[in-house]
Amino acid sequence: MAAGGAAGSLLSAPVSDIAGRQKALLVYGITFLGGAVMQMFANYPVFMAGRFIAGLAVGATSSLTPQYLAEWAPKSIRGSCVSLYNIAIIVALALAFWINYAVERWKYVPGSHDNGQWQMSLGVQLIPGAIFVVLIAFAPESARWMIAHGRRERGLGNLVRIRGLPEEDVYVMTEYGEIVAQVEEEQELRAGEFCVLTS
Repeated sequence: MAAGGAAGSLLSAPVSDIAGRQKALLVYGITFLGGAVMQMFANYPVFMAGRFIAGLAVGATSSLTPQYLAEWAPKSIRGSCVSLYNIAIIVALALAFWINYAVERWKYVPGSHDNGQWQMSLGVQLIPGAIFVVLIAFAPESARWMIAHGRRERGLGNLVRIRGLPEEDVYVMTEYGEIVAQVEEEQELRAGEFCVLTS
C-alpha cells in the first residue's frame, strides 16, 4: 500500500492537470473501490494487488484533495478548510483503530477457515470510499483549472454556481479577475522557463 501511495502521489499532478481535478478525483475514487474489493478476496496475490491499487488512489487523493479544496475555498477560509481536511484524516485513523479493536473481539475459532474477521475490518473502507465517489461525481470542476485550460466562460459559470452569487457581483468578478491574473502569470513564467531551456 505504501508503494502504491508513493506512485499515486507522483501521478496525481500530471493526471489532474490533463483530466481536471474533479475527474481525476472521481477516477481515483473508483480505483480505490476496485482495490478495496480486491482486498476482500482470500487470495494472497489478489489481496496484494488490491493493496497496491488502493494505495495508488490514497496517495493521489491525499495530495489532490487539498489542492481541490484550496482552489475552491474563499481566501478567508482556505486555511481552515485544508486544516479540517487534515483533522478528518486523524479522526479516520482513530476510527480505524476502534474498528480493528471491535473486529478483534470477533469470536474466531482456531483452525477454521472463517475469513469474516479480517474481511469485515477491510470491508468498512468501502463505505467512505463509495460516499466519496458519489459526492465527487456531482462536484463542479475547479474554476482555476478550467480558466487555465482556456475555458474561461465555463470557469466563471462554475465560480458563480459555487459562490451562489450573480455573475456581475463584485465579489465574483474580483475573485475571477484574481484567478485569471494568477493563471496568466504562471503561464508566462512557464513559457519563459521553456524558452530558457530550449535556447
